[in-house]
Amino acid sequence: MSLTPEVRQLIEKTRRGDVKAFQSLYERYVRKVLNFCYRLTGSRDMAEEVAQETFVSVFKNIAKLEKTSRFEPWLFMIARNYVYQAFRKNKLKTVSADQTDEDNRSLVHLESGRSTPEEQFLKEELKDVVFAIIQSLDLKYREVFVLAVLEGYSYDEVAKMVGRKVQSVKTDIHRARVKIREKLAAYLEKGKLDDAL
Repeated sequence: MSLTPEVRQLIEKTRRGDVKAFQSLYERYVRKVLNFCYRLTGSRDMAEEVAQETFVSVFKNIAKLEKTSRFEPWLFMIARNYVYQAFRKNKLKTVSADQTDEDNRSLVHLESGRSTPEEQFLKEELKDVVFAIIQSLDLKYREVFVLAVLEGYSYDEVAKMVGRKVQSVKTDIHRARVKIREKLAAYLEKGKLDDAL
C-alpha cells in the first residue's frame, strides 16, 4: 500500500520531532495497529498495551527509518515484535469464543449489519467461532493470515514486515486458510468448538 503525500509529510515532520504530526500519524494508524495486535493476541488489554508500546517506539526511532515508503511495514514489524515479547513474557491468554464479561456479554464480538434476532445470533456465533479458530493457529500462520487477509497487505508487504521470503509467506497463508476451513467444517459438522480446535 503506497503512502499518500499527506502521510509522507507527517512522517517527515515527525522525524524532525513535530509532536502534532506524530499525533496525526497516531490517529491515522492506531486502529489498524490495535486490530492487528488484537487478532494476534486475542486480548483487548494486551493489544492496547502492545499498541502503546509500538507508538512510543515509533516516536523514539522514526528518525532511524531510512525510507519513508517503508513506514507501514516498519510500523507493523515493531508491533509484531512487541506481540512476540508479550508471548515470551507469558502475559497472553487466549480469549475463548464463549467467554463473557461480568455483565454476561460476549467478550468476542464484531459489528454486523441489520438482521433478525435469530440471524444476528447465528452471525455472532459464527464470527466468534472463526475468531477462536484464527486464535488457535500457530503464531507463524496467524500473523501472515491477519496481515494479508484481514488487514489487506500484499504478499510482498507481509514478507517485508515479518522478514521472510514471499514464497514462504504465500505457503503459510495457504496453510492457514486450509486449517481454518478444516476447523470450521469440523465445527459445522459436530456443532462443538472444542471438537474443531
